[in-house]
Amino acid sequence: MGFVVSVIGVFVVVIVVANGERNYVGPRFTVEPRGKVQFYNSTGAIVPCSASGVPLPTVSWIRQDGSPVHEVPGLLQIRPDASLVFAPFRPDDFRQDIHSATYRCTASNAVGIIGSRDVNIRAGGLLIFSL
Repeated sequence: MGFVVSVIGVFVVVIVVANGERNYVGPRFTVEPRGKVQFYNSTGAIVPCSASGVPLPTVSWIRQDGSPVHEVPGLLQIRPDASLVFAPFRPDDFRQDIHSATYRCTASNAVGIIGSRDVNIRAGGLLIFSL
């Protein structure tokens, strides 16, 4: 069994090359989130992320500082399919740490871990023009 190590940004990817019966495949994004997501507070947004590999990777989200993303009732949800859901919110409920922040999707399995591009989230108020 051999090992190949690559450094990608802040992530170290270890690829195990096995000569046995199991054919492990490192994580690979099937849907990588866009680099910039802008939305109105009245609409909310869904940011998908999914990956394939053997064994099936675990997909999760981290903040720019590397800390894990946790759900915030009424504002931020993580779906079972690993999509980040930014719920519509009142302007008074704007939180910079949620609505104007940078996130990254990660996928990991027994072979290694990969990280998506940075995802810059920007929520703003709906502009209404009157004549």
